[in-house]
Amino acid sequence: SFADGYPYGLAPEILRVPVLKTLAVLASPMEGKPGRDALFCVLQRDINGFDIETEISPVDLRPYRLSLCCDSRRNRLIVESLMDCGAKDRDSLIHIIPQRRELHRSLPAFYSIQIASGCPQACFSCPYPLVFPELLRSRDFMAPARFEALLAKIEDFSGDAVIDLSLWGGRLPSIRNSPPSRRPF
Repeated sequence: SFADGYPYGLAPEILRVPVLKTLAVLASPMEGKPGRDALFCVLQRDINGFDIETEISPVDLRPYRLSLCCDSRRNRLIVESLMDCGAKDRDSLIHIIPQRRELHRSLPAFYSIQIASGCPQACFSCPYPLVFPELLRSRDFMAPARFEALLAKIEDFSGDAVIDLSLWGGRLPSIRNSPPSRRPF
């Protein structure tokens, strides 16, 4: 059985015992560590060789990108919030998830961290040096100890996260100290 349109973790994947031998043969040449989608990855190697029953959600909940598994602190908090709002079965979740979008967020999963204050080159199409000329002069970098401490705090707070070493962390480093430029882009 397969559930389509539901959040991951809501519906079980049910297999008949005799199919396990076939799945083992299909899985044997696969390399790497199996992930949550391992069963489907194996099935798709010979998808026409299986009789698959699909349960389709009356409301497509895939765009909400929820995982109703307690496999991380973030997901556990989301599941608890949904349960606190009355989610107790599939039908209640179909109504609560689209209506209570604030419950979909618990802890940050993505952090932008700026480790360099300047830019090493002046790209022809980049407007930032025109507005903030000090970007081309600055060569300051975050101290490794500070970066490690920041990563430890993120791990303590979120448990797991994606770290993006970004272009000015979503904001320019000297935006508070620089007067606005009058030069056009």
